[in-house]
Amino acid sequence: MYGLYDKDGVLRFTCSDRDACIAYAKLFDLSSIEFSLMALAEIKEDENI
Repeated sequence: MYGLYDKDGVLRFTCSDRDACIAYAKLFDLSSIEFSLMALAEIKEDENI
């Protein structure tokens, strides 16, 4: 899972596909200095609960 954050640190988009996050940035004309892409830890639910 990836998260795309703007330059103010606000989470703008999440997706499991890295290329989709970059396409989102391009859609809104965000340059590479205006956003950061970070891998997010996936939360797995306990199947025994």
